[in-house]
Amino acid sequence: MASRSAGTLITTHNATYTPPALMPGYKGHCPTIMFRYGDTYGNTTKKWFQDFRSVTLNNSQTQYSNGGSFPTSLSNDPALVLGNRSRTRDRWLAAPRVRLYNVHHDGKEWYNKFDKVSQEHREYYKDKTGTSKRVTYFHLPTKAEDSFRKLPPIGMGSRPESRTFSPNNSVSW
Repeated sequence: MASRSAGTLITTHNATYTPPALMPGYKGHCPTIMFRYGDTYGNTTKKWFQDFRSVTLNNSQTQYSNGGSFPTSLSNDPALVLGNRSRTRDRWLAAPRVRLYNVHHDGKEWYNKFDKVSQEHREYYKDKTGTSKRVTYFHLPTKAEDSFRKLPPIGMGSRPESRTFSPNNSVSW
């Protein structure tokens, strides 16, 4: 029987694309795990591939290191699970420290303060419980008319008895 993977398929066209199912070493079809554990076929094959990947990565490590960090949704190591990883800027705590000698210290202090305030502002917007405090450094823009003081009209007397109420000026003095 002629097959494309063995190279015995005779055709007049060049095989520019070989589907993965016909490639040698293809591990996509897992008929033995069709309806196991009451899970769907897609989730079961995903778990099977993750187990295969974990075994391969664990066997490919050298004895001198732990290997790289390969985060996935299904992993044996809880620190590598994507849902367990920190979503804040804590990942930069372990970053290498570099010392610069041409630093403007006043500007550096301002940038550090601004960075801290902006991260607090970001955490405020990400908070869905309403427990974090609003940062007053950033505020929503307002109309220019709202930023000016509302003064009484010029034609009014200086004494409160002489002021009259009109529906056009709803501010009571």
